[in-house]
Amino acid sequence: MNAWHTSLKPMLAQAYSRTCAAALDLAIARQAATRSFHRVAVVAALGRRNGISSGAVLQFEMLRRLGFEAELIDAGPALRNPLFRVRHTPASTYVVHCGAPQTPQLLAAVMPAAASAWRIGYWAWELPDPPDDWFGYDRLVNEIWTPSRFAQASL
Repeated sequence: MNAWHTSLKPMLAQAYSRTCAAALDLAIARQAATRSFHRVAVVAALGRRNGISSGAVLQFEMLRRLGFEAELIDAGPALRNPLFRVRHTPASTYVVHCGAPQTPQLLAAVMPAAASAWRIGYWAWELPDPPDDWFGYDRLVNEIWTPSRFAQASL
């Protein structure tokens, strides 16, 4: 049973990400976004308390120190609940801190406001090449930011 569960979980997670991405494709298809940092929403699964969520908190704090209007949004429940939405003030830009496959779920949590906003995927990868399941999610964002030149070259 354990081996079956171990192989089934990644397949289900990938199917969930791809389904969310397809739904987002429809939601953002005709939306024109303008690059504006008037109001920035930093989105992450903050409850995970890992390097990605720590980076999101640091980015939010720095934006505030620099005088940007910014909001830190915990969209972590969206990773398990496709109907989860976060009440927030709509932003002109959404920076989503996660691995590429989690981007659709976290963006879905801040819809419909994120559909017409500038969307940035803040992705980190620490190996020379990203895994195959990371491909295709770049279509959901306008830009990809990375924490290092190594991650930039990898992605």
